[in-house]
Amino acid sequence: MSLTPGIIRSSFASATLFLPEDKGTQSWGRAFISMRELPFPSVTITTDLGKTKDIESVGVAALWLVAHWPVQTGDKYQAARQACLEAWDEKVTCTACRDAFIEAAKEAGIYVTHKRL
Repeated sequence: MSLTPGIIRSSFASATLFLPEDKGTQSWGRAFISMRELPFPSVTITTDLGKTKDIESVGVAALWLVAHWPVQTGDKYQAARQACLEAWDEKVTCTACRDAFIEAAKEAGIYVTHKRL
């Protein structure tokens, strides 16, 4: 089953996203993932409008990867998406997810800076 990615419902602290099935990735067959914030130190990226955006949680990182990412291909992009799922499942730390997000942002050419740990 494949559906178009996007936000289904959102609220102040959480949102529900549909995440599409992708060939070569595990766990994306789940139709809905309930987002928790899972904060991490800020990572700054550039938006398609040339502005900067601070990403400060696993939930916001996942939203950007699914709904706003400029190029939805690449090994580091796939690894960052998987890291978000694994952070929600408590299989990896928020820091590991953040590190994967930074690498994906560099791969996509939208990385600006991040707060040092």
